[in-house]
Amino acid sequence: MDMYLCPSGNYNTVEQTLKTKLEGKLQVLQAKLETLISKKSTYDGTFSKLKGSMQHVERKIKKEIKSLHQFLSKEEETRIAALREEEEKKSQRMKAKIAEIEQLCSDLSEQINNIKDAMGDEDSSFVNVSILSDVIKHAVINFKDTEKRARYTVPDPEMDSGVQIDVSKHLGNLRYRVWEKMKDSLYYPVILEPNSANSRLHLSADLIKVTCRDTKQNLPNKSERFAVHPVILGSESLGSGTHSWVVDVGESENWTIGLVKESVKRKDKLSVSPQDGFWTISWKDRSYSFNTRYQRAESVRRI
Repeated sequence: MDMYLCPSGNYNTVEQTLKTKLEGKLQVLQAKLETLISKKSTYDGTFSKLKGSMQHVERKIKKEIKSLHQFLSKEEETRIAALREEEEKKSQRMKAKIAEIEQLCSDLSEQINNIKDAMGDEDSSFVNVSILSDVIKHAVINFKDTEKRARYTVPDPEMDSGVQIDVSKHLGNLRYRVWEKMKDSLYYPVILEPNSANSRLHLSADLIKVTCRDTKQNLPNKSERFAVHPVILGSESLGSGTHSWVVDVGESENWTIGLVKESVKRKDKLSVSPQDGFWTISWKDRSYSFNTRYQRAESVRRI
């Protein structure tokens, strides 16, 4: 603690000196308080946006999951319909085969009854010797006719191949095949990272479209946000391998797309070039330009 000893006549001077010293410290504390109030206001705004962002994301999750349910429900209907169609076709084939067998059974039963009737014929009354030869002749004829009937053959029905439900067709790798179809039919856009967006970039609610405007937004000054250049990153970083995208640039006459190193500086003025971590292709003044190590403009075309 500082101690001040002075003659009685200098009290006013000492008092003024102490007040001045305290006022300086008070100003420092007041500035600190204002800084904290400003920080609190920033955090309050961030907290409010956090709640709104959570609700927005929750709605999007429900919407996306609902679309997956709808896709799976439609896929289930399609596959069940295919199964029932196969069952109907094969049932008709089986019914036709059963009717054919029933007709064969009827024909065979008729032949059996005819043979039995012929075997049970007792037309053997002999009156005299003169008619014996005619009777024998008639009997021989009947025998031959009956023997011919007995040689009646019935084709042995064979079960057609493929009459059962093709289980492997409907159930084999079902999950994988549904996933493959889902992957091919559903649209998987690049999700943009809003926390990296320059304040001039305005994102769509689903985070897949971006528009550059002259007006700046009041956004939190996050460390990952690009402060100078109108740049925004995708939400997922890439490792090694080959990657490709379809980018709809609309009617824009000035755009740049490409890749950037994750370690790129985001608060400084940069040159959009490989030296500063950018590999890009641009369209401006009705011509393409490249900032990569490879110049292959002849392979670029608008589709």
